[in-house]
Amino acid sequence: DPVAAKVRRYDRTGAVIQNFRNADALANPLAIVAGTGSAKLFIADALQSHIIGLDELGTVTTLIGADPGAPLPIQRIDDLAAGPDGLYVLDKLTHQIHALSSGGTYRMAFGAEDLSAPIAVAADGYGRVYVADNLDSKIKVFEDGRLVGSGGGPGAAPGRFKQIFDLSVDGELLYVADAAGARIEIMHIEPPCL
Repeated sequence: DPVAAKVRRYDRTGAVIQNFRNADALANPLAIVAGTGSAKLFIADALQSHIIGLDELGTVTTLIGADPGAPLPIQRIDDLAAGPDGLYVLDKLTHQIHALSSGGTYRMAFGAEDLSAPIAVAADGYGRVYVADNLDSKIKVFEDGRLVGSGGGPGAAPGRFKQIFDLSVDGELLYVADAAGARIEIMHIEPPCL
């Protein structure tokens, strides 16, 4: 809830069972992903351009990008995804994805040459990163920071998009929210070949 500066946890019936609130670290929550280790949740804060990690009680265990002595080379956090090798931060201003370890160590930036209007990012369990690019209505796939494929394009047919709003991966399924098309497209993700 960006207006109330908190993240709510719901049970299966939709009842609020917990509120995560931290006035110092969580001013405008933008994106949330499941974590591993001591940080069970990672939350990107748009106002302060940092990422906080919370344990199951809502205690801050990790604060990424908040140290003025070691700032991240990220101009703005617009979306966040978690993969098996860490976190991926979408920065629309630089047209890049920034890769971080789960502990917050900066690894690399990629996509500047391949992305024009990135809007959303997701990652699968195989280490691939999916980025929705609204300039050409395509989903671009990266491995180890290299563009390895793309799919989609403008249109209303299956596998085509009018305006991608968000991406999400669950196992071997990629969910694509097409806002202008008023639909969710579900795509199968093939495991990598050996």
